[in-house]
Amino acid sequence: MAGKTLAFVMGPNPCTWGTGADFQAPAQSIPGLPLTSPWIASLGNPVIADATTASPVWGNGQNGADNSAIHAAFPTTTLALPGQKITLSATVAFRGLSSPQASTAQRFAWGFFHDAGTSPTAWPGYLAANDTATTTQNLWRKATGGSDPYHSTTAATALSSFSLATPDFADGTYRLLLTLTRNANGALDYYAALVRSADGLLFAAFTGSDPSPTTFSFNRVGLRAGAALDADAITLSDLAIVTDAVHSVSLTATDDNAGEFGADQALVFTVSRSGSTAAPLNVLLTASGTASSADFSGFLATVLIPAGAATADLALTVLPDALAEGAETLTLTLVPNAAYFIGSPSSDDATIADRPDQAAYSAEIADPAKRGQADDGDGDGTANSIERFMGSLVGDPSSNGKVEVLEPTPGTFKVRYPRAKNRPELTGSLRWSSDLITWRNSGETDGTLTVTFAESVISAPGADPEMLEATVVITGGSAAKTFVHLRVE
Repeated sequence: MAGKTLAFVMGPNPCTWGTGADFQAPAQSIPGLPLTSPWIASLGNPVIADATTASPVWGNGQNGADNSAIHAAFPTTTLALPGQKITLSATVAFRGLSSPQASTAQRFAWGFFHDAGTSPTAWPGYLAANDTATTTQNLWRKATGGSDPYHSTTAATALSSFSLATPDFADGTYRLLLTLTRNANGALDYYAALVRSADGLLFAAFTGSDPSPTTFSFNRVGLRAGAALDADAITLSDLAIVTDAVHSVSLTATDDNAGEFGADQALVFTVSRSGSTAAPLNVLLTASGTASSADFSGFLATVLIPAGAATADLALTVLPDALAEGAETLTLTLVPNAAYFIGSPSSDDATIADRPDQAAYSAEIADPAKRGQADDGDGDGTANSIERFMGSLVGDPSSNGKVEVLEPTPGTFKVRYPRAKNRPELTGSLRWSSDLITWRNSGETDGTLTVTFAESVISAPGADPEMLEATVVITGGSAAKTFVHLRVE
């Protein structure tokens, strides 16, 4: 049968998958369920290497895996809705099998089971096996309330058989598969197979439907090597348990940059799930990072993915403040919950940029207490905001922009000052006063005098900072003194 295709037909949705050298289990688009316990021996006392992985080796010498069984736990998965399914697939390599084997009974078996905590290993579930006293292999239902361990066929119900004659089960590599699917009638559809990788020869194949399922919940995977095998060692690899009944959730910062200034003051994190979207799903989150809750709003510790949707967005709004903090990081992380398992990525980061001027104060001024707009961070007598506006360095006392008064004549004079480009967070304007108490804008009057400023750029086009020159005109009378200052906000 090498190179051919084995078809399992169940209800309206047949499943086909290749055999032979190209044998592969049905493709899965959802992540595998993690094993939540080491592999544990439940029959015999085999040595188990790599017991905390999905690729254990059990048995390490002559008959080291003979007449033994091992199992491991995974998150409880309940097939609650029609169409939900769970699949086990793996590569199994046998070493040191007896040939010919003394008996066709007690060969190899694999299955899904449910441990409800009421019995050590007498678990309900389904066991596929290529052993029997005849040439017929069976898939077995293990009932609830039994006293026999999961790996035994005693008192189990045979649901399906496979009677194709095969040669002796021998050393080599095989692929195993078991899929259980809840159907619309409340039955449990199943298919299972054991295929030799080298030539695609079937050693077991089962398909059918159990009208009286013993359980729809599963949390144990079990494997058994019977006494007839005389196996020295058995190696599992590529073991995967996949389901669409338990959600895998992941988290991504889909808009991971925003700031306290400008048009973009929003962050977006997207929570995604795999599996069925028939029911809503609550996903738990926690926030951490250098950003505090005062830096953003909109955070929810529980994000609802509604029925019919595979994703939900959590939008956060950045809250501006007057603190020069520099860029801050916000990290959201998924919190474990029984309703889902955590996939990848499980957390993601977003960056909250400070106002450009505050970022400069944070980077250039060593003393945090001197990083305010009105502070003088470098002690040169000029406020931080004015230095930033003029293009001088706020942390360097030798770098200092100045406002200069030129050509004073009765009723008019000129004022020059530098203005840095690309300072959208700051605005500057000249203001005037006759008493240093009340300051007025261009064109305003104090009841007697009116002062206007006519500004123009006098520096070369590429200069940064550029130089502005304002012609100041005083009308309405004369004053002993007229004062001008540069206001930056």
